[in-house]
Amino acid sequence: MIQFFKNNTFKVSVIFGLLVLSLVLFLIWPLLSSISDSSQDLFSEKNDTAVLKIQSDEIENFKKVYEVYKPDLEKIGQLFIDPKNPVDFIKFLETSASDSNIKLQVSLAGGSKDQSVVGFQLFASENFTKILDFSRKLENGPYLVEIQSIAIKNAGANVATAENSPSGKVDATFLINVFAKQ
Repeated sequence: MIQFFKNNTFKVSVIFGLLVLSLVLFLIWPLLSSISDSSQDLFSEKNDTAVLKIQSDEIENFKKVYEVYKPDLEKIGQLFIDPKNPVDFIKFLETSASDSNIKLQVSLAGGSKDQSVVGFQLFASENFTKILDFSRKLENGPYLVEIQSIAIKNAGANVATAENSPSGKVDATFLINVFAKQ
């Protein structure tokens, strides 16, 4: 009988152990896992809420001082050309060329993959100092202009003067990029 009792105790212990193990695996473990996931989600939402609160406060602060920055923001907006209608920029080029006493030919330089810039090719034939004056006006003008390259060569008819003096007639080709509104 002791053998039977020992054998039944062993069987009951094994069954009880398996029952406890299955309870832990199928009930307690998923419950703890879902609690962990929920606490991480709650922590993430709490951080997101804090970030949104900070951003909201910054927006409110900017609204309060917007009038102070408004003239500067408008000036910044005027630095960019309208890519679909660059007439104002071309007028600026023609005015600057006229002020520098040079004749200018303007054409669009196509093929730019970047939508934030518009490329132009400029051709002028005049003495070197006038072209230099025009390039200064171009750089210091009211638009964001990047001069990619300038090719200057003797005009041919006045070669002797061009070699002896910086005021000799030259042909100049400018490749420029002008930053555009998005």
